[in-house]
Amino acid sequence: MCEVISMAKKGICWFLLLLIGIKITLLTTSLHVMAYSSAVEAQQTADSTNYSLLFWTIGIVGGCIAITLTYVSWRKYKGEERKKDQDKMID
Repeated sequence: MCEVISMAKKGICWFLLLLIGIKITLLTTSLHVMAYSSAVEAQQTADSTNYSLLFWTIGIVGGCIAITLTYVSWRKYKGEERKKDQDKMID
């Protein structure tokens, strides 16, 4: 039973990673066509658009790393707690 739940969690994680990858691909490959009255305005808007995509990418990657580190830390804490309880039972 535990193996089935574990496999389901892995499947959900892979599905979420796939969706995030598709979203990042769509954000980075989209074309923006805009009409401007001057070249200076066009350059300023293009710079802000490029930075917004960068911030989205940093946020998504940073969020995934933060979630992973939180999960690993929690599992380590629970494992050490369980080991401590088992050591007390043996003594």
